[in-house]
Amino acid sequence: MSYLIPAFLFLLCAFSSHSQPVTRVIGVSPSLDSIWVLDTVNFEVTRRLGPTPNSGGLFTGFNGLAVHPQTEEIYILCKQNGVSGRMLGKLNLLTGVVTLIGNLNDNFASITFNANGTLFGVTGDGAAIPETVYRINTANASKTLLQHLGNGVDGEVISYCSVNNKMYHWSGSAPVVYERFDTSFAGGQNLPVSNTDGETSGAIYKGRGKFLISNINSHFGVVDTAGGAYMQVGLVLRS
Repeated sequence: MSYLIPAFLFLLCAFSSHSQPVTRVIGVSPSLDSIWVLDTVNFEVTRRLGPTPNSGGLFTGFNGLAVHPQTEEIYILCKQNGVSGRMLGKLNLLTGVVTLIGNLNDNFASITFNANGTLFGVTGDGAAIPETVYRINTANASKTLLQHLGNGVDGEVISYCSVNNKMYHWSGSAPVVYERFDTSFAGGQNLPVSNTDGETSGAIYKGRGKFLISNINSHFGVVDTAGGAYMQVGLVLRS
């Protein structure tokens, strides 16, 4: 069956390390309870599963994914029925079971790891404390405030580049905010970017100075880590 994958795909490299080319990505949606595995040749869905929690109510959507650089464990931001805020969990991609770690107690929009395995998360514009980056304890989901970003509108996305050891932030669509920070999210630098084809919803460093990003229109594109033009490379169309 052919169908258009819903918008707000959030990406992570599921089958290759930070230093190798991205060959598979995982997509999730904050409005649906499914996860999609896609290739990066023609952006076709190779697998679809419905994650289940190890405790509590069913999931109603997911807001972000990140893979631990040492353990390769997959961490996921979950919207769980009957729970306020976002739950942090670990996803077993083979079984589809999410082992819940704890409640982040706010509406987080994106997560990413740095090279040493520290997890960072950013809140969305609908959060109690919006557009703010936290360091997150992966053992219990406790959080430490690091930086209020304050630039852009909807669509907060953060992602780490292992080559230059920098953090990147996307927000909004008109205009697009594209920023680079150090790993404590200090020393921000605005980067030029154009023609992004809508609000960015997910990003992962794909190698050779490029990020693979997804957007609200379910398009995939490539953006240089130094800024520059957006180049569309794919559209998710088929299961």
